[in-house]
Amino acid sequence: MDVVDHLVFSCSDLDSGIEYVSDHLGVTPVPGGRHPNWGTHNALLSLGDSTYFEIIAPDPQASDTVQPPEVFTGIGSGSLSTWAASLDDLPGRHERARQAGHAFGEILEGTRLTKSGVHLEWSLTNPVTRLKDGVVPFLIDWGRSPHPARVSTQGCILRRLSLLHPDPESVRAILSKIGVRLSETLEVIHDVAPGLLAVIQTPRGDVEIRS
Repeated sequence: MDVVDHLVFSCSDLDSGIEYVSDHLGVTPVPGGRHPNWGTHNALLSLGDSTYFEIIAPDPQASDTVQPPEVFTGIGSGSLSTWAASLDDLPGRHERARQAGHAFGEILEGTRLTKSGVHLEWSLTNPVTRLKDGVVPFLIDWGRSPHPARVSTQGCILRRLSLLHPDPESVRAILSKIGVRLSETLEVIHDVAPGLLAVIQTPRGDVEIRS
């Protein structure tokens, strides 16, 4: 299983985000579901057997008492805001990171019902807590739930995710501590500003999506 679980593309309006992604990648994402606790809803696009692209935005049907987290509320048609790494034993990895001085968000339990009626359950570190400006991922474990990539629109593959940071060694140190291995798909490179750069193989050729 690829350690890159999913990329988060945050936008101000889900329909606009879907239109932008469809125009650029040549594949239309499928509706995902709603997250009542965060006041958001999403759409998904597969990037491989165990990796997907999530478009997320504030849900106009959410309760007025819920304020969507900033990480899930992009500007305009959207951009990459963070990403998730798929790992098991989240409590153990969370504790090892804490002892090394890296404070990931608390471990939460998530659940939602898909449009097809499939019940999904997962554990994740709170994505609202961002390390290294979102370059370091939040962590997720799908347990026994079917992976969303398998029931999302097919046609695209993640070729490479570049984690950009002015202090790349500090990013590599955190990833090493939680057991995230770099590969041809995942790299950390120096850049003057933190950010994410994904290269996605699409029906229209390789396309770059940035933060």
